[in-house]
Amino acid sequence: RSREKGCVLVVEGYMDVVGLAQFGVMHAVATLGTATSAFHIKKLMRQTDTIIFCFDGDKAGRDAAWKALKTSLPVITSGLLIKFLLLPDGEDPDTLIKSESVKSFTKRIEESQTLSNFLFDHIKSEVPFNTIEGKTLFLEKSAALINLVTYPIYRQQLIEGVALTIGQNVVQVEKAIEQSVV
Repeated sequence: RSREKGCVLVVEGYMDVVGLAQFGVMHAVATLGTATSAFHIKKLMRQTDTIIFCFDGDKAGRDAAWKALKTSLPVITSGLLIKFLLLPDGEDPDTLIKSESVKSFTKRIEESQTLSNFLFDHIKSEVPFNTIEGKTLFLEKSAALINLVTYPIYRQQLIEGVALTIGQNVVQVEKAIEQSVV
């Protein structure tokens, strides 16, 4: 079923799955309170090439999304797109689709954030980014995550994304990432 929709929407609870299904969104699965594991992602990869993690906008939802991102990095392969949709604070998928419309909710899904944008935005929000020290911290935190990536082309793209974000050249960023492994 998910192959024809083009994506799988991973939500937190089974009521979200039921609520979405009542409005025709049939490509949702629930984590049911457990953290998404590499096993879950690999299993979903057999069904689709786009996985969208859709979590509540509260702290627990943001934490779950960040854990899903870290779990995803080592299993990303060619052709797999992982995205993130954090809902407004206090909303969850089944209540939001009822209060807005299927069309609005579908638009949110279509505009969900790519893994790389979510990663960079999250780290930027944790550091004083407009300072040299903040950019250094950004590079250090990014390096630790990039070192989890086993897919070489994606790893290189992330390195180039970090270089662009902090205004450094790629060679300098690659050196810093290599040094962070030691």
